[in-house]
Amino acid sequence: IKMAPKKIVLPKVAERAPIVINLNDFPALKNNLEDQIREAVLDATEGFVEDHKYVDFRLWVYAIACLFAGFGCLYGYLVPHPESRLVVGICAFLYFALVSFMTVYLSFFDPGMLLQAIRRHPDGSEDSLQIRTTHPRFGTDVTVELVFVRGKNGEILRGERQWGVSGFFYADGEMAVDRLNAAIKDLVHDTVTKKAK
Repeated sequence: IKMAPKKIVLPKVAERAPIVINLNDFPALKNNLEDQIREAVLDATEGFVEDHKYVDFRLWVYAIACLFAGFGCLYGYLVPHPESRLVVGICAFLYFALVSFMTVYLSFFDPGMLLQAIRRHPDGSEDSLQIRTTHPRFGTDVTVELVFVRGKNGEILRGERQWGVSGFFYADGEMAVDRLNAAIKDLVHDTVTKKAK
């Protein structure tokens, strides 16, 4: 007699705890909202993976700046003042030059960049996706801009939406994740499927 296969009981997957924040804490609200937007975009775009090269570039620049500052402090501690003045001065100058460069870069060339992602095709082409957000301090609205570049023909598609932040939070501070995910999914779908002008 052939028996039915043994029933496999899978463990229940723990539900994600709700995101609850103090709505008067602007940095916490902004950070949690942006984290969920990033996650929602990656969930809504099939095959895209986050591209970390620009973040890595920024981290390397800041790390090198910190190394110059650390070396200058150590050198100034080990070598008496008059003799260490030139080396410490050069290290201080290089530190401030690198930090100033990154401040200008982030303010004018990379403002509000939240996510950069790529999707590779078998033919070697790459689609790219960029998400930028704008949420002024004490502002009630968040603007999400999406830029999608088709790797095969270089077609650039843009989409932008502005939402009231209060629409994504309940009165007790819990984030309405499903509502936010649905709004982001609509933005992604409308942007990726439309034709370039």
